[in-house]
Amino acid sequence: MVNQITGNKLPSNGDCLRVLFHNMRVVNLNLNDSSGLVADECLLFWKKARIPTQHHCDVVRKIKNVYESWRSLDKNKTRKDAFNIIKIEEDRQFLTLQRQEGRVGYMIGVDKKLCAVEERRSEREQRRELFKQTNIDYGTGPTNSVDVVESISSDDERDVLNSKDSEICESITMPVKNKRGRKEIMNSRLASALDKCKVSDRDAVHLLIACVEVFNVDVKDYAISRSSIKRARESFRYQISSEIKTAFHQLNLNSVVVHWDSKILPNLIGTENVDRLPVIITAPNVEQLLGIPHLSSGTGKEISSAVYDT
Repeated sequence: MVNQITGNKLPSNGDCLRVLFHNMRVVNLNLNDSSGLVADECLLFWKKARIPTQHHCDVVRKIKNVYESWRSLDKNKTRKDAFNIIKIEEDRQFLTLQRQEGRVGYMIGVDKKLCAVEERRSEREQRRELFKQTNIDYGTGPTNSVDVVESISSDDERDVLNSKDSEICESITMPVKNKRGRKEIMNSRLASALDKCKVSDRDAVHLLIACVEVFNVDVKDYAISRSSIKRARESFRYQISSEIKTAFHQLNLNSVVVHWDSKILPNLIGTENVDRLPVIITAPNVEQLLGIPHLSSGTGKEISSAVYDT
């Protein structure tokens, strides 16, 4: 236990708990006062690092949550039924030594052999539950179920089943993967209609699913998602725009009349209105919108520059 947080790094949970324990056990402060002092020290470190901080009350609440988590762990380590749950004698001896004064002994590393045994035991438990559920679902006889469960729960650590049980297990445990729909439902006409009606990509998903269900068609066969609809609409917009530009360049007009008029229109991003300048050219049997550039100001110079650039 230490009486303050030191060092040149940001405080960790361990640093906060050590100071908290010192204030509660040595200085005899209650949890609220001790948490407030720890929060003050943490805020000093954060301010030195120029890190945006939470309110003082939020920091205190977080410190209390860390303390409550530690208390839960501290209670669990002294549970009385731990020796009944532990099945390995070495683990029982280690726990006994750790509960003594000075906590005699230490952990050297991970026992890979023991980990493999525990993993196989967990797999056997999962198979046992699987076969129980399978017998309930398919109504198989109790005799076969007992034989399979007994073979799975045997002490053979090789964990090998006979071929018949393996085939049954594979045939049952293999989950049926849902195939993603590949059929495209979007076309240029539908994309144009959605744009004209100002339907968002998310709303288009609900509309298309409802339409497909009306025609008694399996929805899973079609690629209907927000991302797929968004990509399709962008692709059709680019395709239609390219076709319009190509058709316009093939007209070979000798002369045209340019029209423009400033309009206050909603911005594409956000809710504010912006000043835009629709630029249209006309000729005999031809009317084409060239663009709607954004105007930073309504001066004549700004308008003429926008018309020329368009």
